[in-house]
Amino acid sequence: NGDTGEEVEEKPNNRALQHLLAMKFWHGCYGVCISSMLLYYVTYVLRMSSWGRVQVIVGAGFAAGLTEALMNLVWMHLFTKHDSLRDVTGRSDRTLLYSVLSLRLVNAALTFFLIAFLEPSVFLMFIWCIVTRIGLCSFSFFRVSAQCWLVDEDCMSGACAEDASRRNMREGQIFGALSMSQVMAAAIFSSLTFLGLGLAGFETKNCESICVTEGLGDTDCVDSCFRGVIDGQPQSLRLYVRFVMGIFAPLCEL
Repeated sequence: NGDTGEEVEEKPNNRALQHLLAMKFWHGCYGVCISSMLLYYVTYVLRMSSWGRVQVIVGAGFAAGLTEALMNLVWMHLFTKHDSLRDVTGRSDRTLLYSVLSLRLVNAALTFFLIAFLEPSVFLMFIWCIVTRIGLCSFSFFRVSAQCWLVDEDCMSGACAEDASRRNMREGQIFGALSMSQVMAAAIFSSLTFLGLGLAGFETKNCESICVTEGLGDTDCVDSCFRGVIDGQPQSLRLYVRFVMGIFAPLCEL
């Protein structure tokens, strides 16, 4: 400092933190768009109701869960077969990064093709559930590794690297900021996607209340009423749901 004569420590901007904050933000957006629209896709795009809808949701969830479990075993084998501490060239880290990047690009393209482009069907829904878990599974490994790399870089950066007492100890702040970025994105886009349902013309009824009022509070009355709600939705609603899942969510992923 020219005025006081004190030495001022210059700290470079942490671009890695900025990039990871942005990645967590858009990943949160992607996750909430898919999760919030999935039930509407099955109900109003595939036109499923009652027991048939339950079967599709449970079956798709089982297929996705089984795929996730199998792919976890595959990635655990691939990412742990080499000792990264001895890999001074960083080859294993680059393999992890390139694998995640390639699979997410493929997942975005296939999501657009299966959800937004092709005619919706239960079969394609199952295919998409399997494909998307293959494409996203490796990201869990990369996300944890990237956060740890960031903390290590922040801790050991600059002049503090040689003095343990002066090293940055901001793990909690960094992890908290990353978590806040993802949660904030989820909160914002969750509200926006549900607002979009209303703008797209979504209309619903309390079928149980209607059937009780008419003295027909049985299961057949409720199922018939809900079927009418599904068939009575405008085409704009179905296009909106497909747009969010098949176009906007993949753009967030990219």
